[in-house]
Amino acid sequence: MFVWEGIITTFVTGLRASSVWRTAMSIYADLTALSGDALSTLGPVAPRSGRGVLKLVGTVLVGVGVLTWALRRRDAL
Repeated sequence: MFVWEGIITTFVTGLRASSVWRTAMSIYADLTALSGDALSTLGPVAPRSGRGVLKLVGTVLVGVGVLTWALRRRDAL
């Protein structure tokens, strides 16, 4: 999945802010001291741990909600 995401975000720069690995890297960058080269890979994602954790938790909640809805709809048929 991360390879596919990397390919997509290379060509569609608007999706870089929603990248899961960039969000995880921003959390790590906020907790440690990274070099300038490592920080440049983040692109538009600012190194903030609180915002990154909230974004990942929100992504998981939305994903579980959609999966729950889809399974309930499938089982109701």
